[in-house]
Amino acid sequence: MDWIPTSPLQWAYEYYNVDWLFAQTPSESSFANAFGQEAGNAGDEDNFVIDQRGYKYIFVQEAREIFGQNLEDPRLHLSTTVKTIDYSAAESGGDIVVTTTDGQTFSAPHVISTFSVGVLQNQDVNFVPKLPDWKKEAIFTFAMTTYQKIFIMFDEQFWGPEQYMMYADPDQRGRYTVWQNINAPGFFPQGTTANLVMVTAIDDFARRNEKLTDDEVKEEVYQILKEMYGNDIPKPTDILVPRWTLDPLYRGTYSNWPIGATDQHHDNLGAPVGSGNTWLHFSGEAMSAELFGYVQGAWDEGLNAATTVAACLGGKCPTVDVFEAVTTCAQTATEFTRRDVGTKRKGMLARRGGRRNRK
Repeated sequence: MDWIPTSPLQWAYEYYNVDWLFAQTPSESSFANAFGQEAGNAGDEDNFVIDQRGYKYIFVQEAREIFGQNLEDPRLHLSTTVKTIDYSAAESGGDIVVTTTDGQTFSAPHVISTFSVGVLQNQDVNFVPKLPDWKKEAIFTFAMTTYQKIFIMFDEQFWGPEQYMMYADPDQRGRYTVWQNINAPGFFPQGTTANLVMVTAIDDFARRNEKLTDDEVKEEVYQILKEMYGNDIPKPTDILVPRWTLDPLYRGTYSNWPIGATDQHHDNLGAPVGSGNTWLHFSGEAMSAELFGYVQGAWDEGLNAATTVAACLGGKCPTVDVFEAVTTCAQTATEFTRRDVGTKRKGMLARRGGRRNRK
C-alpha cells in the first residue's frame, strides 16, 4: 500500500507486476477483486500457448464431438454476425428472436449471449427492448481492456537467450516495457528458422498503437531495440500488430474489475433478462468472479450457462436475483484466494504473454 514508484526502473517493475497482468494501471484496478489473485490453479504450462496446431485446435475438437468431423451440421452457423436480439415477447411466453446482419432469424425460449463487455458497451448488438438500467449499469461499470502482443521478425537473432527482456523508458511509463524472446528454448520446434521477439502494449498505449500503421509501429519498436542493443542491429523484416479494440467482434481483449465495481454489479452483469420460461442468459470470461480475463473463466461460465439452460428446459429454472439499486457498500470481504488456491480443475490459461517458467 505504501509503494509509490518514482523512477523509470520502478515504473517498469510495477508495470511487470500489475499492468502486464490486468492490462490496466494499478490506479484503475480494484484492490479487493484483482490484486493478489494470481491464476495459479491452471498450471504454468498453460500460460503461453505454443501448440503448433494453433489455439483453436482445442475448440475445433470439442465442436467436432457435437457437430461432426467436418463441422457441417446445419445447427452450426459460422461467419454469421448477430445484429438484433428481440426478447420483447418474453413476458407473454413467446420466444426470443435473433436476427443476423444477412437477414437470417432464429428463435428459441433461451438464448446465451457471450458477447464481450466491449461489444456490449459499444452497442454493436441491438437489444429489443433495451436492456434494463441495472444491466446497463453493470455493463458500463466493468472495464474492457486492450492487451496487444506485437510480434517482430528479424533475419537474425541479435538478442540473448533470456526469455524476458525489460526496457525502462526514461520519460514514459509503460512504453514497450516487457519483451519476450520467442526463440527461447521450448517455444518453437527444433529447426525453426524464424527469429521473433514479442513486446506487449496495454490499455491507452495499445489503443494508440492501433491507430498507427504497421510501418509506424515497426519503426518505433526498432528504435527501442537500438536503445537496448545498439545501433548495429538489423531492421525488422515483418511485424504483426493486433487491433482488438477496432474489431467489432471483440472491442478489446478481456475484462478487468475496476475500482468502484462491487459484487452486486458483478451479479447483475451475469444475471439473465426475461420472464417466465423465456430468458436471455449472459456468459463469458467477464462473468467469472474468480477468473475474469482468462479462457478458463470463459470455459467455466459457458458450462454454467449451459447447465442453467438445461435446467430451465427441464422445468427447473434457477431463481434469479438482481439488484435494481446497487448498494455502494455492498462489497464483501475478499480473502485473496480466488486465483491462487489450487482447488479448481486445471485448464487453459492464455490471457497474457505468459509468465511461463517464471518461478
